[in-house]
Order: sequence, then structure tokens, then C-alpha cells
Amino acid sequence: MTKIYESKTGETSIKKYLMHNKDAMSGWLRLKEMFEKRGILSSNLKKQVRNTILYPDSSNKSKSDLCNDKIFVAVDFAEKFMLQKRELSSTTISMLREFFTKQEISELCAFIVFTSASRDLEVMLSSVLSENSVNEIDSRNWKEYFMEIVKSIMLYK
Repeated sequence: MTKIYESKTGETSIKKYLMHNKDAMSGWLRLKEMFEKRGILSSNLKKQVRNTILYPDSSNKSKSDLCNDKIFVAVDFAEKFMLQKRELSSTTISMLREFFTKQEISELCAFIVFTSASRDLEVMLSSVLSENSVNEIDSRNWKEYFMEIVKSIMLYK
């Protein structure tokens, strides 16, 4: 299978692939920065939602981490959206509207989709990595590699 080769620039694998299209890379980084620095949702809420999306089957979910109703509702919404997409119940929507402003709902929805897209992009790029990168990944722990990519594009600081 022919592979797409990494760009010579970029600090992470995703950035090296997106650098083939500088406009796409620029837009991706602007979104990432908005969620990191200018968003109105708390960093703890975003962390819990991000973990829900990235590790949906994790047995490490702790209800104590969902320290308030707003975080609990956001995580519940993210879980339901990831499973049901367009089939969200009116109860789920009502609950979301009870705890969040329209601006917060807009940011939460965008954050959920961006986080999911980031995960999907990593999966897609991993299927088209250069042969050298494939060999490098095979010799490393896949989970470590994936977390390195996630940290580079998500809200980890």
C-alpha cells in the first residue's frame, strides 16, 4: 500500500501530515487554541468530556471526578451523543438547556465534535503513515504513541 509521507515541518505526527495543507493546519490550531485559552467552559469540564470521548469503555471513570451537576450533564450528553448522534431524546436536550446557556451549549457541542474529529483524524492518519513511521510505532507502545498525539492536539498543557 502506498503511504503518505510526513512533511519536514511540524512537531507531532498529526502536524507533520497536516502541514501538507497549511490552511487546514492553521484552522486546526486556531480551534485547538480557542478551546484551550478562550473557551467559556471550565477546563475540568472539558477534561471530563474529552476523557469520555477518548476512552468510552474505560472502567476508570470516577463519579467523584464529576464534581458538579454541570459536569455530570456535559459528560452524560457527550456519552449519549457519541452513541446516538441524531437520536437524542427531548429529556437529554431539556437537561442540557437547564444547566447551560446557549453560548455554553454551542461551545460544548463544538468541543465534542472537535475532540471526536481529532480522535478520528488520528485513526485515519495512522492508517496512512509512512513505512518508517509504521516501523517506529510497532517498536513502541501504541498507547504511549496515541497519548503523545492526543496531548499535542488537545487541551493537555
